[in-house]
Amino acid sequence: MVNFNNNNIVLMILIVLIALIPIMVVFNKITSDLYPLAIIVIAISLLFHRSLISMYMTGWDIHVEYYFHKLVVDNAYWNSNIESNVNAMLSIVIMPTIYSYFLKLDGAWVFKIVYPIIFSLVPLGLYYVYRHQIKSDKIAFFSVFFFMSFYPFFTEMPSLNRQEIAELFFVLLLFLMVQETISKNIRNILLLVFGASLVTSHYGLSYIYIILIMFIYLFSIDTIRTSITKIWTQPEFNLKKLTLKYFVAFFIIFALLWYIYVSSSSVFKSIVNVGDHVITGIFTEFFNLENRDSNLLMALGIKDPVVPSFGREIYRYLQFSTQFFIIIGFFKIIINKDFIKLKAEYFYLIAASLAILLLSVLPYSAQTLNMTRIYHIALIALSPLFIIGGIFIIKKSMAVIKIKNKLIQNYALSILILSVLVPYFLFNTGFIYEMTNDVPSSMSLGMERMKNDNFTKVQFYNTYTPDQDVYGAIWFHNNRNVNKTIYGDRDSGLNVLSSYGMIPRSTLLAPFKGTELYTPSYRGGYYLYLRKLNVCDDVFVVSSMFKFNMTVFSPLFNKTSNIYSNGCGDIYKK
Repeated sequence: MVNFNNNNIVLMILIVLIALIPIMVVFNKITSDLYPLAIIVIAISLLFHRSLISMYMTGWDIHVEYYFHKLVVDNAYWNSNIESNVNAMLSIVIMPTIYSYFLKLDGAWVFKIVYPIIFSLVPLGLYYVYRHQIKSDKIAFFSVFFFMSFYPFFTEMPSLNRQEIAELFFVLLLFLMVQETISKNIRNILLLVFGASLVTSHYGLSYIYIILIMFIYLFSIDTIRTSITKIWTQPEFNLKKLTLKYFVAFFIIFALLWYIYVSSSSVFKSIVNVGDHVITGIFTEFFNLENRDSNLLMALGIKDPVVPSFGREIYRYLQFSTQFFIIIGFFKIIINKDFIKLKAEYFYLIAASLAILLLSVLPYSAQTLNMTRIYHIALIALSPLFIIGGIFIIKKSMAVIKIKNKLIQNYALSILILSVLVPYFLFNTGFIYEMTNDVPSSMSLGMERMKNDNFTKVQFYNTYTPDQDVYGAIWFHNNRNVNKTIYGDRDSGLNVLSSYGMIPRSTLLAPFKGTELYTPSYRGGYYLYLRKLNVCDDVFVVSSMFKFNMTVFSPLFNKTSNIYSNGCGDIYKK
């Protein structure tokens, strides 16, 4: 309906139906045995409502992921020597190739259909982890719903295929951590298998997991455990200390060996550079808020990418309230002895996730994963704290204002769901902005409005791939001189030319240094690739912060010939 008729009514109804599910759960209209089915249905619906919104790939990283996948398909082998972080991930170079071969699907549709189905198992796995720790089916369900409500789950993740697969193995490792019924030998084998799979699926999440398990192991040391016990009576560790030590050693060694010897150590060199950025940032720009990643401010609710409005102010306060409830929930677990039943490993995982979240606030600490993605990862462990803290605050608030009606106090969970969680979900999906005619935030619900809105147009075309861009890239792939340099705006080469044009990024350049235009080298000639945003919307993107009218770049057209045009896509040659 959206792709071919520009009608979002079906998707709007979908969002309403999903929002009704937690309301039905809180009032016991859905039994607990249906919670897993409800979670799977919600997850797949949210993921598909974004991944299928176009006939082409949407997003950012998915284009370069498709490029390396297609290299394997076209050459019938994986060249592990190509220097690229993505090329080192088996979740991109091998796994989609197998699915593509047996399902007779192009890799793009494997990414758009198969991977979201696999990723939908992540919230299902989290439900069983939460239920095992919190001992409440209902709180576990709402914790998972909160996790799925934060927009990166259904906006960013469908275009981050390697992280989709990695998060599944991350949750499986978490499940082994808290599960008691699995025998020791089977657990140890699965730890090795899932650990190796995580390393070969996504480098960023693997390094985060190293930090987490080292944190857990550190607090399993007897002297530290004894000190902690004096403050908080911790339960016995589910994983034996010896097993944990061997697993930590295996995971770190395997990760370092894989990242050093595959893809010319590209991943290993990247993480070394990030470490340098972290140290530099702490001492030079700690107090400079203006230089922080804008994604950090957006994730924390401090900044909005568009003009403020009443609706966006409400969303900011909802975002603040969820973060406040998470912090309160953490202290509630420490202070309230009712939650002493948490496994020590899971408690330390929560503490480590909070620490990573706080460290991510530091400038330059989120170079490989932007803040929204780090917050999304942290919510894997922290989501139950939102429910726990929210219930606690609501009950205390009722006590302060002397509401003695026990019926109202017993409905603290209902108040939390109706007043915070459901509105939070509706804002994150963009439903409220569509209903109030505010500046759109959802490509799925507000596609036509995003195309024509000055505040969202560039953001839209940086993730959405128009027909004209694809046709131009395919023609260019078949007719270009591979020895000539290609110039284009910031996102042309990073997206459609990499995927549908199968042109390596090393041959793609931008005709500017910083924000200043410069004259490209004329030796050997060059190509100038213009996409729909450039030709039909007269916008040339220089960086995430700068864009200019196309007239600024008129010197590039001197003595060039137009060799291809499809109405909203041009290619010039010199």
